[in-house]
Amino acid sequence: MSLTLIPFGLETSTNNLVDVAEVENGKKCGCICPSCSTPLIAKQGNEKAWHFSHSSKGVKDKTKDECAYNFYLSLRLMARQVISGNLTIALPEYKKTLAKKTSSGKYAEVPYLITPPSEITLLDVKVESIFHGHHVDIVGNISGYDFCIYFTHPDRTVPYELEWIRDSKSGIIEIKLDALHKVFLDNRKKDGLEPFKNLFLEFLRTDLKSKRWISHPRFQRAKESAEKQLNAMALRMVFEHKKSESKTEEKKIPSAKKELPHHRCAKCSTAWSVKQGYICPKCFTVCRTSH
Repeated sequence: MSLTLIPFGLETSTNNLVDVAEVENGKKCGCICPSCSTPLIAKQGNEKAWHFSHSSKGVKDKTKDECAYNFYLSLRLMARQVISGNLTIALPEYKKTLAKKTSSGKYAEVPYLITPPSEITLLDVKVESIFHGHHVDIVGNISGYDFCIYFTHPDRTVPYELEWIRDSKSGIIEIKLDALHKVFLDNRKKDGLEPFKNLFLEFLRTDLKSKRWISHPRFQRAKESAEKQLNAMALRMVFEHKKSESKTEEKKIPSAKKELPHHRCAKCSTAWSVKQGYICPKCFTVCRTSH
């Protein structure tokens, strides 16, 4: 299924977004395009994945705008409808690594955990809200902390300014919607289609791979703790390096040869090794003591 085909339509009788599997086939679906208001046709065939398409006959006067509708836009519109009140969502772990080059030329690294994987319930959820002056998809609250969700897909990335927000009272997470296209297609291949809005909510609740932490309330505190560990590690590495160099230098210095025991002649003061016997090699006096 192309990303430009329409998975959801706006049901005119209820003004709600509906899955193509929830309506009658063909023009009797009673839906219009959420983007351009053109009447839709529900395509529920046996070969292609079910989808809506624009009606092409006698609808020119009903089309309000040029249609830029696509799969990912439809998901964000669906979010307005299915997310309200509270939202339970699984969150991935958030970890980072600090590194620095020491004076010895080696690198010290300290991995640090900001938060483990968890499941939270956001309260007072608002869809398409303002967060730190930016338009975002979801804003909620948990234990007095503001929490923001920003949906991304191939045509939509996280604003640069959001990437650099570091607030001890709020958290920001990116959710990539890319994987949902395959979820949608796989669901269309099954008997007894599951309404896609249910799959969407399940994706938000359980999927971890598509989520990325942008900011967390404990980030700065965890980073400062890791920096202290990193500095201590770097100092130890430098100390160990100098200690190792010192031992290497000691090995290079030749040690003085141990002097062997010797005799000294009491008569002529000549000294000789005990290995040469007890007789002075100069005056032939017998010597029985050694030094």
